[in-house]
Amino acid sequence: MDQSESFSKNKFTPKSAQLCRRGEDFVCSILTQQNWQILHRNFRRKGFELDIVCKKANTLIVVEVKTRRKPITTFSQSTTLLPHGKQLALMRGLEYLMAYHSLSRKLTLRIDLAVVVCPKLGGLDLKYFPAVI
Repeated sequence: MDQSESFSKNKFTPKSAQLCRRGEDFVCSILTQQNWQILHRNFRRKGFELDIVCKKANTLIVVEVKTRRKPITTFSQSTTLLPHGKQLALMRGLEYLMAYHSLSRKLTLRIDLAVVVCPKLGGLDLKYFPAVI
C-alpha cells in the first residue's frame, strides 16, 4: 500500500462527519428528554473540542460522543476510545470552560462517554458511561 492509499483511508469524510453528527444529535435528544440543559455543542478551541457540554442540577458534564457502525460489547472496549492524549484534551477543555464562563468551583465536574451504535440498517443504540475520567 502506498502513502496516498493510506492517507485516503484515514481521511475524515463527509459521510463519517454526517454519522458523527447523527450520533451527537441522538445523544442530545436523550439528554434533553432527561432534563439535562445543553450548554454547548462542539465547543472548540486550540487543542481540544468538547462534543457536548451540559448541566444537570449541580453538575457540569462534558460528554464525549463516539459513533460507530459496530457495537461496543464491553466497558474495556469503550475505554480504548479515549486514549490518554484525548483524556488530557478533555480535561484541558473542561478547565478552559470553567474559566470562560466564570463558573463556580462549587459545581461537580464530570466527563462521560456516550457510544452510539448506528448500523447501516436499523435504529440507533446508546451505551452511556458516566464519569469515565
